[in-house]
Amino acid sequence: MKYQSKPCAKHIDPNDIALISHLYWTEKTKVRVGKDLSDEVDIKKGVRQGCVLSPSLLNLYTEYIFREIDDVPGLKVNGEIENINNLRYADDTELLAESENDLQNLVTIIEKKSEQYGLMMNTKKTKVMVISKTEPPKVNIKVKGKCIEQIEQFKYLGQLITTDARSDDEIKSRITITKSAFTKLSHILTSKKVGLLTRPTSETRWHRHSIVVVVVVVVVVVVVVVVFDVP
Repeated sequence: MKYQSKPCAKHIDPNDIALISHLYWTEKTKVRVGKDLSDEVDIKKGVRQGCVLSPSLLNLYTEYIFREIDDVPGLKVNGEIENINNLRYADDTELLAESENDLQNLVTIIEKKSEQYGLMMNTKKTKVMVISKTEPPKVNIKVKGKCIEQIEQFKYLGQLITTDARSDDEIKSRITITKSAFTKLSHILTSKKVGLLTRPTSETRWHRHSIVVVVVVVVVVVVVVVVFDVP
């Protein structure tokens, strides 16, 4: 098991390593095709799907990979004070760079480090996007010789990020979601059978709707500034 031979294993109790190793070394499965069931086969790769331990095991790997690239050029925040080349949440990772060459260098390093830890970058799920106030140029970022698809927008932690770094589309999306939620509950909110103490008045409904929109605007601005505010 790779955990036993990697630096991250030095910080794990040997008893825990033994338990994890036993859990995975003894794992087997069968494959069902229609009514036919195969013989048992050993599972030699991957983590257990749905297991509460799986995210932690993945984080052990990725944390040590990204600790080794702290000095690789990314985005400069506050001038030259802070270098940020990645954003991570669970198994979702964003690599950040100020130029095509820097991004390709970062991707190549991550690719090699991942292989050392027994991981592989999924080229089908990996995308590239250029953030620019003008028309974004086409870039050619490769993983294992394959070009990564360039996109114009993607969702990061539920927020829509676009190539122009504006929040217009995100605000429209949130307003649409809010209207949809209100419409689904309109039979209750506008029902005369529901008392005024339970059913909000038109004034309170407007205030609540306004609060939702304001919160969305604040959240979007924070995300854009933190991620894409390049000097």
